[in-house]
Amino acid sequence: MIIINNKKKRPNRNLIMAIIWALFVIAKLLFSETNSLDLLDYGWLFLSVLYFTLYYFERFKPYITIDNDVICQYTPFPKRIAFKDIIKIKHSGGIYTIDSPSKKMTIDLELITESDFSKLKSVIEELHPQTNLA
Repeated sequence: MIIINNKKKRPNRNLIMAIIWALFVIAKLLFSETNSLDLLDYGWLFLSVLYFTLYYFERFKPYITIDNDVICQYTPFPKRIAFKDIIKIKHSGGIYTIDSPSKKMTIDLELITESDFSKLKSVIEELHPQTNLA
């Protein structure tokens, strides 16, 4: 099993944003005369929960795993593509795009460490040696 993790910078930003939005809701509850939440406050609460969820997935789950001829990208809604289903791998800018008949997976190279990038590159070169991975 090959595990490719996220860089630590982005999950920390998501945690900071989650705390900021949660502080808005707490401040509203503490300093409001009515001590009730209106629609905007529920929006702040929703954003806080969303950022905490993103933090959890980026901090405690690997970005990508490659195991048993399946590549899996962990997001709140994971994407899995079997090696045999891969039609095309395209590299442009800092992004790999892996296409299959039913799914499309986008891998942002800025989110992974250099050592993990070399692991990913070796796997992709094994899959499609004709792909130019500059």
